[in-house]
Amino acid sequence: MPRVSRGGSVSVKSKKAAARAKTLAWRRSTATVLSALLDEHGVSQQTLAERIGWSRDKIAFILSGRGKCEFGEVCIIADALSIPREVATRRILGWHSS
Repeated sequence: MPRVSRGGSVSVKSKKAAARAKTLAWRRSTATVLSALLDEHGVSQQTLAERIGWSRDKIAFILSGRGKCEFGEVCIIADALSIPREVATRRILGWHSS
């Protein structure tokens, strides 16, 4: 529950904490779905990194849920796995909303 000041407004610290929690939840959802997609397609982190031209460390950071993965990066990963971008996006959104 956010802290409410005497004037009835939510504190900035509470808003930042709530935003941070929301960001972390999205990262975990994205990481979970992308990891599952790699498993389903039998692709290792190293193979994905080579296909995309990223380091394996960057892939691992994203798949651990600690790294930021924006929509464009999800599309790049989906393309590298030869799956429609919409499929990856819907799965992430579906996982997050469940």
